Amino acid sequence: MERKIELKSGNIMNIFHDDNPQDPREDDNICKMYCFHDSYILGDKHDIRTNEYDNMNDLIEHNTLPKSDIVLNLYLLDHGGISISYNDFSEKWDSGRVGFAVVPVSKIVSEYGDDSPKSRELALKCMKAEIDLYNQYITGDVYGYEVVREEKCSLGHVHPTEVDSCWGFYGDCIEDMLEHAGEKRK
Repeated sequence: MERKIELKSGNIMNIFHDDNPQDPREDDNICKMYCFHDSYILGDKHDIRTNEYDNMNDLIEHNTLPKSDIVLNLYLLDHGGISISYNDFSEKWDSGRVGFAVVPVSKIVSEYGDDSPKSRELALKCMKAEIDLYNQYITGDVYGYEVVREEKCSLGHVHPTEVDSCWGFYGDCIEDMLEHAGEKRK
């Protein structure tokens, strides 16, 4: 995807699909994502072995996570590409539970100061945002920009000169890109 935006500065912002984004699971995240799939490596690295359980439900029900941790099921849609969510896709043939995400109580306390209902609510909101961001990553909904100045040479040809660029913007991000570049639309 390429999109061209004329800027008040006279420059042009070209927006491109980011073909090599950084995996957001490499960042410091509030939750840990445990995913189990024969064809894809998803979520965070872990050492839980699925062959010890009959199915995903048994694995989740027999995990040793404290009951006070926040746990969300993770679902995968695999149809012409993959998508992950904490909501069931309800697609009978191409989706199902792929794992779970966990925010330990210790992480809630370290991030928010206590284990109050308000802190748990904030942790859950952050957890869902991390899962949504990871979905954007695996679906390729990541972009970058180049700001170029077009200059005419003595022969009258227009030559673009890169002024600025940045990559790793997720989703509907044009306003974020403009702000980051310190530019405004024409």
